[in-house]
Amino acid sequence: MNYTDWNHKILNRFFTPDNEGKRVFLAVTKELIEEIGGPGGIQDFIVAVKTGPSAGSTSRLGLCARILKATEEWRQQGSLEVPPYIATLGLFVLAASFDKEEEFKSYGYHKRLRELLGEPEDNQPISKFYDCIEIWDDLEKWANVDRSGELGTFRVEFSGKWMYVGVPISQTLLTEKEKALLPDVFAAAGLDPGIQYSDEHLAREVSRFGIGHLLRRTINRLKGSDQTEPEFRHLLIEQVHDELENFETSWVASNTSNGVRCRRPRPMRLLVNLHYDPIAQVAQTKLIFDARSFEDTTSFSLYALGAKKTFTVKAEQNSWSYPVNSEKGVVQATEFNWQNGERFQIDTYGIEFIFAGGDFRVFEAKTDGVGYLLECARLPPRGPFWLAVSERSSELVHWGASCCEGWQELAISDGLPRGWRFFRADRALSTSAIEKKYPALSLPIFAKILLVGGLKLGRANRYLGSCPPALSAQTPPEEFVLTCNGERISLDAFPASVPSELLRERNIIELYPQSDPERARRISFYLIGSDSIGWKTGIEYGRSSAGGSVFQENGPLISGALVAGAEVPPYPLQDTFERESLILLGKYPGQIAQGKSPVGWDPVWAVSKGRNRRVFFCGDSVENCAPIKRSQEDRKAIRRWKEVIYNERKTIQPPRHRRLAGLWSQYISVASDV
Repeated sequence: MNYTDWNHKILNRFFTPDNEGKRVFLAVTKELIEEIGGPGGIQDFIVAVKTGPSAGSTSRLGLCARILKATEEWRQQGSLEVPPYIATLGLFVLAASFDKEEEFKSYGYHKRLRELLGEPEDNQPISKFYDCIEIWDDLEKWANVDRSGELGTFRVEFSGKWMYVGVPISQTLLTEKEKALLPDVFAAAGLDPGIQYSDEHLAREVSRFGIGHLLRRTINRLKGSDQTEPEFRHLLIEQVHDELENFETSWVASNTSNGVRCRRPRPMRLLVNLHYDPIAQVAQTKLIFDARSFEDTTSFSLYALGAKKTFTVKAEQNSWSYPVNSEKGVVQATEFNWQNGERFQIDTYGIEFIFAGGDFRVFEAKTDGVGYLLECARLPPRGPFWLAVSERSSELVHWGASCCEGWQELAISDGLPRGWRFFRADRALSTSAIEKKYPALSLPIFAKILLVGGLKLGRANRYLGSCPPALSAQTPPEEFVLTCNGERISLDAFPASVPSELLRERNIIELYPQSDPERARRISFYLIGSDSIGWKTGIEYGRSSAGGSVFQENGPLISGALVAGAEVPPYPLQDTFERESLILLGKYPGQIAQGKSPVGWDPVWAVSKGRNRRVFFCGDSVENCAPIKRSQEDRKAIRRWKEVIYNERKTIQPPRHRRLAGLWSQYISVASDV
């Protein structure tokens, strides 16, 4: 095969429609090259790359200068289908894809690359190798901007003291085969993709349950063996975090003779939702789970394998679940063994509920739909936390007193398992004394840049130019510097906004320790002008009637959010809930009905039922819907109207629109006096 053939085949192995929005690593290995090119594929591939991508490559230009020139000409031509440099970058990665059981050192990279090219062994880079960082940057632009992440996203991260070598080496930390087997490892370890685990805890669990699935060098890196360079270990753990976040379910071979593959369920952790009453010195502990990824309202029947009892739990779509119940009502978490944990069999396929065991439990205050304190699987990187500790872990009490700010014990006479104590701290200063025994309590071991908010276009790091993201960071306990396009950004408060004068089309964010700028982490995001977006102009629209069914002749023309041929009211009723789960309210006291009930008056508000209640405006205009205090004969209906609007006001999220919020306040005022 010639260079173009290799270039196309390698590109099609990594950048595919199946990887839309997912981060891609150009993990070119000897096994992959031989799979594409056969037994003699390695030598054929090297010859093709040395020959180059075009007829002009027979000139005296070296390998790197040749591909830099080809990239420049390709950009000038404006054809962005297939970049010319994929095979060349693949060779750079191949030089880092050492023997599968060998730990690789960054200082031996250039010697290995020269060996592949048949050149004299030397630890000096080949000509213009450092200039090829421009090609890696171009691959990021092609994947994220030119192709909008539709074939996968790519990110350049400088790592290690030899940052130009770190980019190709970082592509090889997980092979494609290992990535395919990671879901089995996650399921065996009981790792819930909806939970944020500490770096050290995730590394320990994956290395423990990855034996037989992952390469020995990967296991050793996760364990942090003496031969592993820290930067590579950090990048590997970050990749494992990303893979866990995208994990849903895995498929493993069953023990049947025909080898049929069966589905291994996704772990789903039940978390303790703790309400502490400091006056009564008691705690209530319920069990809930994160159902925000659920698209439907679902109920589960749970059979506890240890307690040998059956429980039920219900979850509404896009919300946290209701508490776990038994026949007697809401179950207290203390009914289960906090140290040994519990596993549940369920009547629904695809999920395995787990109540994790341990000698401690960490809690943090949540604001995203959960009241009181919620159990978490790692220490918050910043801010306060609460810690329930068993009598077997007294060293955690000593650690808190010496290594945490604001450490204090909270008196609890009832509500925790026997022998457990409850503490609060403003923040953890260091975890080095306990993280080996308790990796879940370790603070972050590497720096990570986070993009927060902004108007994102697709799943790549592309944002509307008028609405860029803010910056946040996860850092170990030392002083770090954050920059945007070389200019320093304050780390005093997160998220941090980038001054508009610093923003460009491509924005490079770097985060590094103040004591060692060479240990920089990097991420880029792109700002796209509104005039560069291919807005639809209405050539073809789907047609539907007012009820949503297909309309053959005439009717409203709809394409996504674009609607033509229909008069839209200023504040339409948001059809978020089934009518059976709504309460309708009119502007007169006593005008109240269930959503499914016929009414002889015009509804103004629709109030949802359930845990996360909201109120939606469904009147014709704000001006015509002011509340009118007028007596009605049905006193029962008036009382119920008042109960929903006034008595239950703290459980209902008010409208977000300023004028509607003001109108709702008028209703509360009237309801308080009827």
